[in-house]
Amino acid sequence: MAQSGSDGSGGLHVALIMDGNGRWAAARGLPRSAGHRAGAEAARAVIRAAPELGIATLTLFGFSAANWRRPASEVSALMSLFRKYLEAETAPCASNGVRMSVIGRRERLSPRLLAAIAAAEAGTRAGRRLHLRLAVDYSAREAIVRAARLAADQPESCRVSNRRWPRRSTPTPLRSSTCWCAPAASSG
Repeated sequence: MAQSGSDGSGGLHVALIMDGNGRWAAARGLPRSAGHRAGAEAARAVIRAAPELGIATLTLFGFSAANWRRPASEVSALMSLFRKYLEAETAPCASNGVRMSVIGRRERLSPRLLAAIAAAEAGTRAGRRLHLRLAVDYSAREAIVRAARLAADQPESCRVSNRRWPRRSTPTPLRSSTCWCAPAASSG
């Protein structure tokens, strides 16, 4: 059954985590940067095939918030590759009906990369064949923390449903000892 795309059109929304490219290269005796370039080429092939497979929205998770802890030279190479990819692919994406948007935090990105993102998003704005979402500096843990802070600050705006959650005497860990989720006190 086809699901609605992020723009409301029919079609599937597929998300891929681009992980393991550096390990792939290292296992073949290549520099990690060769693996990242190979990953970008694989992404191009997926993007070309996606519309024919009924995919309306394709999200590529390419650089998580945790990736900032990599060696500075590798982070620099990844950011450079991302910028070059955006610059090289904007025109082909536009001519093939692909709309690009970058999701995630932008405040740690360089001005040059931010300019490339702005140009790619503006240059592909009219695309309706595929919505390509590129996730950069994203973190599920940070998103959960932001949502929890919003819920604490504005609980009336964060109501999900009238469902009552089971009460627990202790918080439930969420894959980390630094992030805890505990049900709110019941109102009756």
